[in-house]
Amino acid sequence: MRYLILLIVPTLYFTILWSVPWSNFQVHSSISVSYLFDLLFVGLTFFILKKRNILGELTLKGTLIRTGAACLMAIACIAIIKSSGLQSPFKFIEYKGLQLLLFAPLIEELVFRGAFFEIFYKSRLRPQIALLLNSILFSFSHSAGFFYLPVEFHQFIVFQLVYTLFLGWMCSKSRFKSQGILEPIILHFVFNLMFYFGVEHFGI
Repeated sequence: MRYLILLIVPTLYFTILWSVPWSNFQVHSSISVSYLFDLLFVGLTFFILKKRNILGELTLKGTLIRTGAACLMAIACIAIIKSSGLQSPFKFIEYKGLQLLLFAPLIEELVFRGAFFEIFYKSRLRPQIALLLNSILFSFSHSAGFFYLPVEFHQFIVFQLVYTLFLGWMCSKSRFKSQGILEPIILHFVFNLMFYFGVEHFGI
């Protein structure tokens, strides 16, 4: 039964997320109202699983090391994007600061290192399997760009699937280490902060 849940919940989540025409509900903004669905999914998951304390604890040394690793990985990704001439859609995002530095780190971590992590934990998956599955789902969530972005960005999306797999692994590992989502949010924020600077100052 628990393995059936592991199949049904992600399938249901992505089916709703990608099949509902969220753009029909937009109000003078390109910021997707699908974020409300994400928050509903997180809230229901935490309620059903009776999860209360989700922040965890930060350790100065461990948090600094993992944050530094996220920063270095982001810089490496920016260098690859710039040197290879990949066409990034980030420069066309409306309210880049808001979307890259607030919504993405906070809501994506609530969904993947919050809700999905708790589902995997309650299913008693082996830690390494849970880490891998969480990372794959996080990476897979970025494949939606194939459906709504022009073809010139598809090569970038392929690269994005690769680096989000590693970012997902790093944030999932951080979730295990800190026993909460606060540190993964910080890692994700720092990673996206580097990309924000890359967009603003290097034109990626």
